[in-house]
Amino acid sequence: MGIVKLAELIRREAPGAVSHKRIGDYAGKAVAMDTSITLCQFRAALPRLRNRDGAYLSSVMGLFYRTLHFLERGLKPVFVFEGRPPAQKRGALERRAEAEGRILGTERASSQTEDCQRLLRLLGVPYLQFVDLCILLGCDFCEKIRGLGPRKALDLIRKHKTIENVVLHINREVHPIPLCWKYQEARSLFLEAAGGYGGGQALSWTEPDEEGLVTFLCRERHMKEERVRRRLERFRAGLLERETEREEAGGGPAGRQTSLTQFFRVTRRRQAPDAEEAEGSCKKPRAQ
Repeated sequence: MGIVKLAELIRREAPGAVSHKRIGDYAGKAVAMDTSITLCQFRAALPRLRNRDGAYLSSVMGLFYRTLHFLERGLKPVFVFEGRPPAQKRGALERRAEAEGRILGTERASSQTEDCQRLLRLLGVPYLQFVDLCILLGCDFCEKIRGLGPRKALDLIRKHKTIENVVLHINREVHPIPLCWKYQEARSLFLEAAGGYGGGQALSWTEPDEEGLVTFLCRERHMKEERVRRRLERFRAGLLERETEREEAGGGPAGRQTSLTQFFRVTRRRQAPDAEEAEGSCKKPRAQ
């Protein structure tokens, strides 16, 4: 939800609430990204970028370059997707689309979201909805488990992942399950409101699937294969360089392949972006 000049007001009236950090300060940490804001930045920076079929490429291309940039700097990004915007927001979306030179509704938002989620899976980066946690916390669509507070609900979801598993392990004498609890119907309503998006992945990061990325971005979305492969090659070279640095510093034995997650504690400041990546990654968000 965009609030006009809210950030400016906070900086003026509560300067202590705002901090400025370099991207390397978040190395080794899981960092949540508001996907809708991120995609809006890409569409605003490259509003007319389309492939030969006329489909917009700004969201997918920007997400590809920015995610690799985050991984190279040692961040562990987690992208959070929101649901379908309410009807009250349509006016704002129409004005934004007009400013970006596109017509609202010419391309389904759910299709763009599915493309972005597929891209993140191929990059080995997790994304979330918090549907089951929301149900446990209490919502308008069904009853909640009596006596279950937010801290306990979060602990249960972290440990058991789904409501089905929570129900199997919860102490029913302390937290009785509602009779004919319609949590599955509530979950369906949440997912329908979110455009049918899946429930996301567990919080784990894996190596990118290069051939899968080339198939998706180049064969299906018609990005230039040479550019995609060159960027992935630079990404792999950077990881290999950091592995060598880590081993020279006594961080582990040489001669074996290392998992991507082992690079997250090492970061190097970027000197200057090249023209190719600047085209794809647009402006970097400021941490606040």
